[in-house]
Amino acid sequence: KTQIERRVEQERSINADVTELPLLFTNFGASPVWLKWADKCYSCGTCNMTCPTCICFDVLDQMDLSLGEGERVREWDGCMLEPFAKVASGENFREEREDRLRHRFFRKYAYLYTRHGKPFCCGCGRCVRQCLAGIDPVTVINDLIDAHIKEGTSSG
Repeated sequence: KTQIERRVEQERSINADVTELPLLFTNFGASPVWLKWADKCYSCGTCNMTCPTCICFDVLDQMDLSLGEGERVREWDGCMLEPFAKVASGENFREEREDRLRHRFFRKYAYLYTRHGKPFCCGCGRCVRQCLAGIDPVTVINDLIDAHIKEGTSSG
């Protein structure tokens, strides 16, 4: 990319005060914007695996071939991967891509922000550069804000 293209990318910004995101996200749960972006998502988990603030893991028991010994290990996991929310009974609490995408955004910009006082997105852009579907969190959030404003305008 040229220096001008990189500068234009850096000038993108969320169309709201970032400190208002947790409150704004309380209105975004049922937004049709989630389905719009989920339809583009491949659920490959690349966004999770390249994100420096994604910290989720799974715990696995690795047995040796004799089954006499083994060890319990942590393995990096990501909320955009389909089996992430699957439990022992076989139920998957976020089987649909739309649910996984919504969860990822709520985790980054609402849940952990509320708990720790800052968003769990450092703005590095790794997820955007690596996403095969071209999903950009800034664009998604701006779509959510725009849709919320239109809903408020049309219902008033």
